[in-house]
Amino acid sequence: MIELKDGQQVVLHGTQYTVRSGINFRSSEDAWYEYELVPSSGNTIWLSVDDGNNEYAIYHMCYSDFEGVDYQAFPCDSGTAIVISSFGSDCDDGESVRFEEYESPEDGKIYAIERWSDETEYSIGVKIDLSDIEVLDAPAGARGFSSGGSSKVSTLITVVICAVVGVLFAMLEFGGCNCASSKSFDKCIDDAHGFKYETSLTSPSTKEKADIYSVGSTVDAATKNILTCMDGDVKDVMQSSIENNDAVSMIDAKKYVMVYRGTNGKTLAQVSSRKFAYANDTELYEADADTKDWYQLYYHERAYKDDMKSFSDTSDGYRHYHSSHVFIMPVGGYNYNSYNNTLRQQSAARRSGSGSHRAGK
Repeated sequence: MIELKDGQQVVLHGTQYTVRSGINFRSSEDAWYEYELVPSSGNTIWLSVDDGNNEYAIYHMCYSDFEGVDYQAFPCDSGTAIVISSFGSDCDDGESVRFEEYESPEDGKIYAIERWSDETEYSIGVKIDLSDIEVLDAPAGARGFSSGGSSKVSTLITVVICAVVGVLFAMLEFGGCNCASSKSFDKCIDDAHGFKYETSLTSPSTKEKADIYSVGSTVDAATKNILTCMDGDVKDVMQSSIENNDAVSMIDAKKYVMVYRGTNGKTLAQVSSRKFAYANDTELYEADADTKDWYQLYYHERAYKDDMKSFSDTSDGYRHYHSSHVFIMPVGGYNYNSYNNTLRQQSAARRSGSGSHRAGK
């Protein structure tokens, strides 16, 4: 039986990956695990584990409705699943997802769709054998699924979201995908958009995690890249009002992202849940004093009041907060909210003109 933990190492087809998150799903009859795996370089993949049916798969997200493939000609399975437990993910326990899967009889590729309440995700790939998976020891004290999750995986449908044929050939075989689904920060701050995973930070009080990425561009270019990928679907975005501070913060309903110039000289992007920011018990990675202050100042002014009720069971990291800077709207700086609103309007116009019915946030 395979049950992985945060930070555990997994080797697939000779490539070593680190487990970054996991989700335990259950439908009316079936159950399975899905794990997000990050390599030292290259593309993030997902591993689907169904020990009950002895079915396993590796897959990657793709950004289109499988353009050019008549996947609906070979339906395989569909249904509704519930998140039983998770770690390192923004999924909530009890959250439901509608899934569809299609398996090509010619080449064995599986095309899968997950329809969440706030977005639709597409993935593509194939099954693998248990012998392809080498599991290494987990770090001491590594977190896994909570006791509310299933300790045993029973049965599963063929593969709930699908898989990649071989890790080494994944991008060659599936590079034709192009996004047509609702976006999220996690999908727009990834290898496919020029961001390289650096490290993760864990909140001591909440165990929520923040992922840090680097990108070979300016803070301004990286910010616009994220907003463009998100189709303007960002609640608020603002550049730092602290003089000579190169940082931009943005939020949506669940996440807080800050793009900034690190003390290591790199352009960095930190992606975390708003609950992680609310606890305010973890230092911003590779950041100077002004950048750290802006990170807290923006959250306090733009998200804290809304989150007080949502996270009433969490240690309040801003109860005695006081900033050495005054929060002001940037004067003469770039208005990212205007840029974001323009992107949102353009996206809405495209959807209206194409008759698309893709899920929105």
